[in-house]
Amino acid sequence: MNVNWKSLVHIAGKHGLFRVLSTSRSGYFMESLNEPGKRLFFSASTRVASLGDIMLLTKSGETSLSETYEKMWGDAYSPDPIDPHQANEEEIRSLFARVVPDYDEARVYLSDMRKMLRWYEWLRPLMAEGSTETLG
Repeated sequence: MNVNWKSLVHIAGKHGLFRVLSTSRSGYFMESLNEPGKRLFFSASTRVASLGDIMLLTKSGETSLSETYEKMWGDAYSPDPIDPHQANEEEIRSLFARVVPDYDEARVYLSDMRKMLRWYEWLRPLMAEGSTETLG
């Protein structure tokens, strides 16, 4: 799998994930992953978090979100994912314990795990494709 995690971002205060198509001094031109075909411009002052920089807290430190997603992709979870809106807490925690056995149960909240699972659903087509566009 060859996904460019740095070009995939979350924008503070916005629903969904975005792919950076190009950047300039004035801002970012992006495409929505959860609303395919929708392209937007965000100013340079927009708070952007690259998925390649987001970390999941573990008992021994931290692991990258991209590593977690790649483990989920390789795990039996991939073919039959759980619905983050419908799944109960036990199902979600069980999944994370299987994929990241030493995740920190005290500091990784259920709401964070649900968000990560929602994001994963939007990323699955890109992961299946094997690559993403790089920054322009």
